[in-house]
Amino acid sequence: MSSTTFLSVMAGLSGIVVFGALISVFHIYTDINSFVDEAHRELGAFRGVANDAWNSMVNHDDSARVARSVFGRPRKRVVARKRVVAKKRVVAARRHVQA
Repeated sequence: MSSTTFLSVMAGLSGIVVFGALISVFHIYTDINSFVDEAHRELGAFRGVANDAWNSMVNHDDSARVARSVFGRPRKRVVARKRVVAKKRVVAARRHVQA
């Protein structure tokens, strides 16, 4: 067997192997895409079931809500925070005037 014949046979076999690899890659690609599509469909169905379950558990009637503050007064923590913020603004204004 001469070297040219051997190289021709090997080149042909290499071409067949490369073609087979390309076909395998195509099949893997289509399998991944079908898996992703199926996962999206299942997640969409689950989202619908989860939303229905959540909506059945949560009461959306705003007229039945009860005020959380006692006697309509704001919570002291909120008032104290407003005082701290106002104090910081006064201190910052004094620094700005001094500079």
